[in-house]
Amino acid sequence: MGGASTTPKRSTAMLLSLSLGGIAVAALVATVVAMLATETLRGDAAAINLAGSMRMQSYRILTSRLKQDSAIELERQIALYQDKLHDPLLSRMTVGSPDFKAQLELLKSDWETQLRPAFLNPNMDANNLSAMVEAYVTRIDQSVQSLQQASEKKVRTLYTIQTISLLVLFTLSALLLAAVHKKWINPLRQFMDTVLKLKEGDFSTRVNYPHEDELGLLGETINSMAEQLAELYLDLEQRVEDKTRRLQQSNDSLHLLNEHSSRLFAHPDELYQLVPGVLADIQRLTGLGTIALCLRKEEQGPAFKLLTSDGTRKPSFCQMPHCDRCRSEKDKTVFAPHLKEVALYPITSGEQHVGDISVELSPGQTIEPWQHSLLSAISEVFATTQGLSKLSHQHSQIALMEERAAIARELHDSLAQSLSFQKMQTGRLRKLLEKNAGDTQLYDAIDQVQEGLNDAYRQLRDLISTFRISVSEPGFEQAIRNAIAQISGRHALEIELDFQIAHCPLNANEETHCLHIVREALSNVGQHAQATKAKVSLQQLPDGLIRIQVEDNGIGITAQPEKPGHFGLAILSERTSYLHGNLMITRGDPIGTLVDVTFEPTFLNNIIPKPKYATENNSHRISGG
Repeated sequence: MGGASTTPKRSTAMLLSLSLGGIAVAALVATVVAMLATETLRGDAAAINLAGSMRMQSYRILTSRLKQDSAIELERQIALYQDKLHDPLLSRMTVGSPDFKAQLELLKSDWETQLRPAFLNPNMDANNLSAMVEAYVTRIDQSVQSLQQASEKKVRTLYTIQTISLLVLFTLSALLLAAVHKKWINPLRQFMDTVLKLKEGDFSTRVNYPHEDELGLLGETINSMAEQLAELYLDLEQRVEDKTRRLQQSNDSLHLLNEHSSRLFAHPDELYQLVPGVLADIQRLTGLGTIALCLRKEEQGPAFKLLTSDGTRKPSFCQMPHCDRCRSEKDKTVFAPHLKEVALYPITSGEQHVGDISVELSPGQTIEPWQHSLLSAISEVFATTQGLSKLSHQHSQIALMEERAAIARELHDSLAQSLSFQKMQTGRLRKLLEKNAGDTQLYDAIDQVQEGLNDAYRQLRDLISTFRISVSEPGFEQAIRNAIAQISGRHALEIELDFQIAHCPLNANEETHCLHIVREALSNVGQHAQATKAKVSLQQLPDGLIRIQVEDNGIGITAQPEKPGHFGLAILSERTSYLHGNLMITRGDPIGTLVDVTFEPTFLNNIIPKPKYATENNSHRISGG
């Protein structure tokens, strides 16, 4: 097929533009003429109304004259009529209307020569005056009729112009539609039929439009495109099949990678149990040879773990336990001549090379890009999973060490100090026995030892209760409530709790110390304060600090609050120091004691200046941090 012409000899677009331009000009001319005709009607209605009001004003003057109103009122009515008679609107209506002009001149003449002098003549007979007014009003009616006839004539002229304009526009539009149907619609239908057939795959169809215009050029272009599509369609099915296969391979790869990575990341401790299934799925999807995972801790020395996709003990090229021999040889086919190649995908943890994924390739096999991407991604997944496994193990060890350190600290801060003091008391008792001291001293020493042992036993039970609460209770608030319930039942105390830090994410160490502070403060209240009520308050201050207050209605703190063998305030001070906080113990007014602890929680991640709270007389303040 010859090349398509680039420039049409006859432009249908130009013909269409000229036709539309002609219709637009005709419509513009008709609109302008109609506007001019309409402009001539402007003021006709107002002029008719004005002429009608002149009749009424004539009767008003007659009424005023017959009622013998004052001369001033008569002059005013006459002046109103003259203003209407000489109104410029009436003068403008005389243009183009000779009849109305003649009528208006007669009205003015009769008014000036007959009617106005008759109104001003006091001797004029009423009957004659009424007859004159009736005759004058009749002339006014004739003038109004002249105006109405002139206006109707203008309307008829406007109607005629509009009718002619519509006929002209309709004729031009019909001619244009016929031309468009012949020159555009019929060819376009043929073009659409051809395009639809091309869309359905019939590339043998052609456009038959021999005219040398724009549509002819379009027809030649469509025919040329049909020929090119016919040529391209020969290999289109093969391309689609290849693309579909690649997309399916990519989709299967992503599905396998997502499934196994999610499972490995969720269970990093089960890496070695899950890897064989992952390798088997990859081998089944890729169709390659045996895939193996080799893991080691050092750059030199044997590997500590070897897993394969087919369940064999090791790949055919593997030299385990002589792994250094394998690593030193870049071409692994030296150890397995039947293989074409052994592809390696390194597994790195940070900057350390900790293993490889090996893929055996038989003669005729190659690793395609999608297979390479899958193997590279799974090697990164194995590396990440191994890192997560190590991190999980480290976290477990750290948590275990922290738990052991917390238990040791709790024993040291409470039970160990009590037992250490009892050890000193036992030595004192031995010396008293050696000196043959009196019964009073001996019994006093024995009582102190007994009281210290009871206190140590109580602390031991408190520790056991605390550790049980820390492990089994669902939350910090519930642990506080359980501790309060235990102390309330033991000492017959009515204890109120105001817990306002449920929104604060305290860590386990801070919760433990806060729990011990509340327990120790309430134990002191139950044992020494002789109180019946107590209140525990935990809240967050505006500056972010956590505040713990324990207040009672007992006898109040003494000048020497610590008795020998008792470590209540010392324990409170130690706990506060671990929190890097401030402890203040204040005597109530008039009774009771207030234990006030403030500290900065770790979740603030900043350093907040500790507030300088005012102290009172007989108060004890300890800075713990």
